[in-house]
Amino acid sequence: MKRATYESIGKSLGVSKVAVYKALNNKNGVSKELREKIKQCALSAGYRPVNSTYKENLNFVYAIRKDYFLKTAEQFYTSIYYYLTEECKLASCKIEILFMEQGEEFANIENFLKENEEMEISGIFIAGPISRDSLPKFTELTLPIVFIDFYSPLYTYNYVYLDNYNLSFLATTHLIQSGHKKIGFVGNICSTTSICDRFFGYRKALIQNGLTFDPAFHINANIESTGDKLETVLPKEMPTAYVCHCDSAAEILYLLLKIHGYKVPDDVSVLSFDNTELCKKLTPQLSSVGVGKEKYAKKSFDLMLDLINSGSKKNTVLLTPQFHLRGSIKTIEE
Repeated sequence: MKRATYESIGKSLGVSKVAVYKALNNKNGVSKELREKIKQCALSAGYRPVNSTYKENLNFVYAIRKDYFLKTAEQFYTSIYYYLTEECKLASCKIEILFMEQGEEFANIENFLKENEEMEISGIFIAGPISRDSLPKFTELTLPIVFIDFYSPLYTYNYVYLDNYNLSFLATTHLIQSGHKKIGFVGNICSTTSICDRFFGYRKALIQNGLTFDPAFHINANIESTGDKLETVLPKEMPTAYVCHCDSAAEILYLLLKIHGYKVPDDVSVLSFDNTELCKKLTPQLSSVGVGKEKYAKKSFDLMLDLINSGSKKNTVLLTPQFHLRGSIKTIEE
């Protein structure tokens, strides 16, 4: 019989390993009822205390590019940071935020560690895309690092991410199954790995369903961050649906379509990624695919604790997203 652990007890009750730790060690942060429930479960499972390597009072860094963190519309990475701070509070840990500059990510982190040696940083969470030049340099750091919402097959780091390629394939397939045959894509495929993966997942869906890719239907720009957002040129012959690389891009597409006299979804359907709060603010509400930000935070924090406590390395956590279908997709009858 396997020895009962914080993780196995937590899974059986549907609670985090942090909650189990606190209950079994009489720490604050769990209710009296839950504490008793956890203790009963641990007793039934044959749990016996051992010399725990679980640590409290750890200091972490959440490193993120400022332009990603301060997006007012989506607040994707801001939300992940909020939920990470909640995980840290439960575990009696602290987390500091570090803003990085594009192309200078490793240098920014290295300088921060040198200037804050007295903080005794225990681990680093790095959220969002990382430049190609910086990425290989992280092998020089001995601290545990967890990359959030980013993945590179070239380096065996610790990742918590989505399979953007297959996710986009499924999203585009949904549009095809809804009767759409002329489908466009919004996003600069050279800007990030995730956008590139989503573009080729979209292309795969077209190919497997015998549909032709029309380059005119590809708006190869991150229209949510360009200077003249509303000057983006739409194709003369419009597709019946667009796949947008993120919710903010979809918001700008909504405006562009409205300016040119098109209605969503009557004339053009729109499907996006990330499922941020922005989706419910748009009219009609935006259909989007994504994972709860609290799940990103929890999985990232659990992975970090595993790295610290067990010394395990090179873990990949693949998250399972959900489709949130709202009013932005029209079904085309044959």
